[in-house]
Formats: sequence, structure tokens, C-alpha cells
Amino acid sequence: MTAPPLSFSADLARHSLLTRGERIRTTLGVLIGLYILIGVLSLGILGIFWGFSGPFWKELQPDPDGLKSFVNWILGGSVLVSAAFFVLYVLALLAARRAIASVQTYALSGQTGSAARDARRFNKWLSAWQWWTLISAVLSVSLAPFFIGWAAKLDPATTQTLGSAELSVVAISGVLQALPTVVLTWLVLASIKRFFAAVALHAGGSRQPVTPVASAAGGWLIFTIVVLALGLAALAFFTLLVATLGTLPTMFAQDASFGVDPAAFKSAFGGVAVLLLLSAVLYGFLIALTAWSRGFALNAAALLDAARLGGERSAASLPMNEGTNPWKTSITLSKSDDWNGR
Repeated sequence: MTAPPLSFSADLARHSLLTRGERIRTTLGVLIGLYILIGVLSLGILGIFWGFSGPFWKELQPDPDGLKSFVNWILGGSVLVSAAFFVLYVLALLAARRAIASVQTYALSGQTGSAARDARRFNKWLSAWQWWTLISAVLSVSLAPFFIGWAAKLDPATTQTLGSAELSVVAISGVLQALPTVVLTWLVLASIKRFFAAVALHAGGSRQPVTPVASAAGGWLIFTIVVLALGLAALAFFTLLVATLGTLPTMFAQDASFGVDPAAFKSAFGGVAVLLLLSAVLYGFLIALTAWSRGFALNAAALLDAARLGGERSAASLPMNEGTNPWKTSITLSKSDDWNGR
């Protein structure tokens, strides 16, 4: 089979970068809307549970008033933390859109513009994400004994046998579960940070190649796709499970004895099912976003490195080949590639 001309490989990389960049920005916009919707729904569900009162608390022995205050404190804190999390996540996605747009413009036209500044700003958000993963893991492990102590107020007969040995097992189990998540998340985000840092250095005049860091990030993004696919399968299962349980006629029959309106509790249960469904949709978008991001990084690196070696950059004659697959990684360009497609 005859190899395609070099101008074709250059135009293919440019077209792939343009296509992926547009799809990434569109998907990020959809994700922003989904996160806002999921955030509002999550806060609404927390508000419903927070609103439960009356005879329900009298069933909690031996200290119903103290436990009610504790639960109110937990749910109130959850509302505030969740709201702050969703706001910060939306701001991070907006920063990602700016960074992608700036890198795409720089790779296609050679105009640095705000590429370096936007890349560094987005890297700060990625660093915050790394530290938040670590902090949340530490908090979840350290607070486990605290919650177990309060659980004793709900069921003293079950929890009174929990001593220091049992609490140690719980803490060690929490560490073993959290550690892989923290380490892998840190490594994935670090690889993405290195790519944007390399782009920022390139925009500042550095001669260091971008392709090696883009390839490394691409490998971690493939791993991320696999993890997201497993998460999507789990979410689909739990969504089906919750939806099925919510339709059982006896599921909420005993709620009235606790002073809880069965209709309100069933609404909250249905809200959980909708929340899981939206989360599954979110995972689907994240899988597509990760795949496009991998190709975007490799395309941008190829164009930037070709320009570093003396190639030309111009978007004037970009062929809109509808047969180009934006999921597929394009080939690496060399110095002799003609970037104008002539």
C-alpha cells in the first residue's frame, strides 16, 4: 500500500486537532450543565432527608435529641461541602475549556496568545484536585471511628462490642481502599499537568519536545478510560437496583411508624435513582472526553514539535475530510511535512 504524502499527514493532524478540540469544548459545556443539574438534585435530596423530624427522632435511643443535633450537623455540613464542591468543579471545567481553546489556537496558528497563562492556570486546578483527593481520603479514614461512635447511639447492642482492635481494622481497611485511588489519581493528573506545562514552556520559546509527555499522558488516559468504563457498568447496575426497589409496594410501608411521610421518602428514593442515572450519563461523557483528550494531546504535540523543527503552521487550507476518525491517534509529523497542504 502506498504511503500517504507528507502533506496529508500534516493536514490529518491539523484536522483531527480541530475536530477533537471542538468536541472537547462542547463536551465540557455539557458536563458543566450536568454537574449543575446533579448538584441541584443532590442538594435537594439532602434537604429532603434533613427535613425529616417529629416522632422519627423519638425512636432513636438513648439520646434522641443529641443524635438529632448530630444528624442535622452532618447533613447541614454535607449541603455546604457539596455546594462548594460543585461550584469549584464547574470553575475547573471552565478553566479546562479555556486551556483547550488556547492550546488548539497555538498549535494551529503559532500565535501564543494566552496559551501559556491558561495552561498554567489549569495546572493549578489540577494540583488542587490532587490535594483534594488526598485530603478527602485522610478525612474519610480519620472520621470513621467518630461515625462508628455515633452509630452506637442508634444500635448500642450491635456496636458495643467494637473495641480498639475492631476500630484499627476499620482504619486499616479504609487506608487500603483509599490509597490506590489517591496514588492513581495523583499519577494521572500529574501526567496531564506535565503536558500542559510542556505546552506552556513551548509557548515561552523552549526547544524541548512535547510529544514524549503527550505520549505518557495518553497512556494514563487509556487507563482512565478503562476505570471509567468499569464505573459506568457499576452505576448501571445500581441504577437498575434502586429503580427496582423503589417500585416494590412494601418498600416504604413502615416509614409512617417513624414519623416520616412515605411519599416524601419515596420521592427521595426516586431522586437517588435519577441521580444515579445522571451519573451514568456523566460517566459516558467522561469516557468520550478522555478519549478525545488523548488524541488532542498527541495531535497538538505533533504540530508543536514539527513547528519547533522548522515546519510551517497555517490553517488556511485545512481539508475537511469527513472520513477522519477523531477517536484515532494521528501519526507524528516530521520536519519535512508541508503544513499548508500544498
